[in-house]
Amino acid sequence: MKRIYAGLLALLVAAGCTSDEEKVARVIDQALVDCKKSEDEFAKITVVGGQDEVLKVACEKDVTDLELIDEYHASAKVGPYDWLVGVDSETGVWVLTQVDWEPIGDARRQLAEESPPKDARARAESSLATAQEALPDSAWIRRTRLDNLLDTRATDRGKSENPTELGEAAQKVLDDAITWARENNRPDIAAELRAMVVDYYKDYASKLEMAFENIGGQDEWLQNLINQAQKDGNTEDAAKYRKTLEESLAGREAEIARMNGLIADSRKNACKYLSELDPAGLEGAIRDRVIALKDATDCSPAAPSP
Repeated sequence: MKRIYAGLLALLVAAGCTSDEEKVARVIDQALVDCKKSEDEFAKITVVGGQDEVLKVACEKDVTDLELIDEYHASAKVGPYDWLVGVDSETGVWVLTQVDWEPIGDARRQLAEESPPKDARARAESSLATAQEALPDSAWIRRTRLDNLLDTRATDRGKSENPTELGEAAQKVLDDAITWARENNRPDIAAELRAMVVDYYKDYASKLEMAFENIGGQDEWLQNLINQAQKDGNTEDAAKYRKTLEESLAGREAEIARMNGLIADSRKNACKYLSELDPAGLEGAIRDRVIALKDATDCSPAAPSP
């Protein structure tokens, strides 16, 4: 096996040699040119039999560790991605066979599952955290981590003592990402992250309001069960249903107060992050999104109780 570095490749080119190393390098270089032209965060790279997707930001990295594995296979690293090149069996030409980076591939598979296992989001977060360490300048990774953690929080916040908090993991990823965006002069990314949190809290408030409207919704049903049991002479069932209704009524005031508090806190948190959003300095879709959020969100102080 041989490790070929940029200086050696330059000498080969200058000498007019067309070595296998140079041919492999040209295959990768051309694919990188196409990758950098992509307008999407994931660039489509043509490989034998189809296409692989690569985070565009990774294509800005240097090619390293280019090596001939044998006379038919070669590999290289571009950023954290593994690029595999092989000799086509029909034409004898060197061609790309695969471009892959396991943490991103694994995370995307976990998040794309239609019926994911219970640990899918935790596994995706683990892969994304690993990916962020290797490619910290990817906005997609940071945004996807937050989105995944907010979705995770939405499934377990009902068991939390403080359900209107984002949770330690999501809050840390959010704070770190906003700091990164500020340090790298990316107000668009900071705005997008805050908008995601505003949407999260507005969605939570809407769900709480729906639940609030249904408080006491079973009262009539329970009363009908009591009446029917009494009519049937079933005193045991009548007593059971009556006890359930009485317990529900006894806790009604506390439940209403709790729900009102959760709704108020969710709205307050949405407005907190919304106040940190300013369309000035933003462009395109994120600017339109911020304006729409501000227009659609009522952050005026609640009217005092009579």
